[in-house]
Amino acid sequence: MDSLKDAIADAFERHFTLYGFKDTSVDAVARELRISKKTIYQHFASKEEIFYFVVYRSGCHLRSEVRERIRVFPTYRARVAEMVRLAFRDFAAHHAPQPAPGHRLDLQARTRQEIVQTATSDAFRELIHELVVQGQAAGEFLNIPAVILEQFVHGILAQAVAIRTEQPELQAEEEAARAVLKLLICECPEV
Repeated sequence: MDSLKDAIADAFERHFTLYGFKDTSVDAVARELRISKKTIYQHFASKEEIFYFVVYRSGCHLRSEVRERIRVFPTYRARVAEMVRLAFRDFAAHHAPQPAPGHRLDLQARTRQEIVQTATSDAFRELIHELVVQGQAAGEFLNIPAVILEQFVHGILAQAVAIRTEQPELQAEEEAARAVLKLLICECPEV
C-alpha cells in the first residue's frame, strides 16, 4: 500500500473524528501534512472517496477481529449470526451518522450514511463469502449459487444499517441476524 496514501487517510481520519465530515477541510489536512491539495487529489478523487477509504480500512480491521472471534462457534449458522451482531454493533454504531432526536438526516448525512453502508458491505464481502461457501459445504445453508445468497445478505445488512441510523431504538442487528439465518437455511416452503 502507498504510505503517502495511508498518511493522508490517517490525517483525514483524525480530522473527521475531531471536526466531523462537513467541517473537515482538505486545505487544513494538506497544511498539516505539508503537501499540496493536488497531491491529495492524486490519491483520492474527493473528500467522499477519502471518507470511504477511511471507513473501509476500519471495516477491514474489524473484519479480521470478527473472523477471529467467531471461530469458536461450532456451526456456520452460529458464526454468521455472531458475525452480523459483532459487525453491526462494533462498526455501524461507530461510523453511521446519527440524526438529532426528532430530526431526519440531511442530504450530506445521507451521503455519508450511503458511504458507510457501501464501505461496510465491501469490507465484509470476503468474510460473508467464506461463511456462505463453508456453510454450504457443511450442508448448513441452501445449495444455490453462493453469489445469490451473498447479495441478499449484503442487502439485509445495508438496510439494517439504514434502519439503525434512522431509528436506533429498533435494535435492527438482532432482526438482521434472524433474517440472514432464515435466508441462508430457508425456513420456508417451496414455491
